[in-house]
Amino acid sequence: MVRIGTSALNPAGRLGWLWSAVLALLPGYRVQYVPLESTDYGFPDQYRHLGENVDILYGPSGFVTTADLVDFEQIGVYRFTLALHRGDPLAGKEEIPPSDLSGRTVWMMDDRPAPGTIPVIDRVRDELRAQAPGIRLRPTDPHYTIETFNRFAATENGDCLLSLECWDHALPGLLAWPLAVTETMPYGLLFPRHPNARLGAFISTVRKVVAAHR
Repeated sequence: MVRIGTSALNPAGRLGWLWSAVLALLPGYRVQYVPLESTDYGFPDQYRHLGENVDILYGPSGFVTTADLVDFEQIGVYRFTLALHRGDPLAGKEEIPPSDLSGRTVWMMDDRPAPGTIPVIDRVRDELRAQAPGIRLRPTDPHYTIETFNRFAATENGDCLLSLECWDHALPGLLAWPLAVTETMPYGLLFPRHPNARLGAFISTVRKVVAAHR
């Protein structure tokens, strides 16, 4: 049995094609989805405990502080978007240039304990500040959960939330619009760096299937 973590923002079912292909090559294996909300660990602590109650995680990845704890198999990249309240005048454009955010409040991933924790977010932050004088950046969770979107939804119209295209439908009532920044966020699978033989064979097969799918 291989246990794959899943949540509202990181639904492992999106990779049903991958699990089916891997299980076809490993007939003795089964897959089980584990709701991350039911585990004892939040993020990034969950990375330190991979292989205990969850074997594999799926989703965006960019924490340099966990690079020595996990291996990452990239599947693709996500574009950055902005979550907006209904009626926001920014909605309706093909994409939102950062210059349109001057004077606006944008919620985005917190850079504590220090810049460099998520380098791609640091670069997006620098790009926004350079192109949108007067922008107000409000730090929020470094690792988003559905509660991040719930808190944002309760704010007054006019604020924006930096998001990713995979979360465009995270919460009904919010709009999502592409943000014209140069950066993208890699996404894929996170594995324990030192898996046991059972899990190692599964991971090796996952990587072969992903490579063939590219």
